[in-house]
Amino acid sequence: MPSLSLQDRLRTQFLNWETAPEGEVPELLLGLRAQGTPLILYREPYRHTFTAAVTKLLGTALQVELRNLPDRCDAFIFGGQVLGVGYGKTCALAFLTQSGPAQDRILQLTYPSRLLVRRGRQRSRRPLGVAVSAQWNRGLDACVPGDVMDLAWGDGRGGLQLVTLDDGSRPYVVGEMGRITLSKANGVPWEGVVELRRVDRMAVDARQDHQDLTGVPGFSLLGFAFHVHRPDEQAALEYFLDGVLEPD
Repeated sequence: MPSLSLQDRLRTQFLNWETAPEGEVPELLLGLRAQGTPLILYREPYRHTFTAAVTKLLGTALQVELRNLPDRCDAFIFGGQVLGVGYGKTCALAFLTQSGPAQDRILQLTYPSRLLVRRGRQRSRRPLGVAVSAQWNRGLDACVPGDVMDLAWGDGRGGLQLVTLDDGSRPYVVGEMGRITLSKANGVPWEGVVELRRVDRMAVDARQDHQDLTGVPGFSLLGFAFHVHRPDEQAALEYFLDGVLEPD
């Protein structure tokens, strides 16, 4: 399955987000720091996502502190293009930017020329404070990998949404069951049963949305409901989620 550039990822994964009016951009960026919204950073060619906190707004750049940079990781030795995504309490933001080299986990990101925003975050879902990856075992073929976008859990119920690279060759059926493994940096993975509740296919080229998308690189947004019933399963999930979800 072909990999996508950060530009393609921005265009497909956030296809339905609106472009923020130019006059609102400074306020939205200030909100990242004021609300303590974590940034999830994507950097080519690394498949691992990085988490950062906005520490300062400088004259020409956002200053962020990398939170989960593995030891001896060379992702930010040199500058380059970065995709930043922040899931806040009232809205979510996504933008492409250029980074300079990291200095003691401190990184400077140029101010984006275009900011995408999704307003009205659903109360049932909460943004992630750290990056979480997923592997969904459908029982039919190889595991489906993805990045978790947001997650809900409480009173023994909940679910998650993940984005996975998709060339259209794997059909998804709402209602199918499978096991999913959630992983985070420096943590024990969690595995449990989920049910597929939502499928949204997004091609790289929006003009192809109503054509046969088989073989066309893009993404699928998959929504799952947890099937976690036993007390020990619920306790294991809550242990995994400790420190993952942003507070209300």
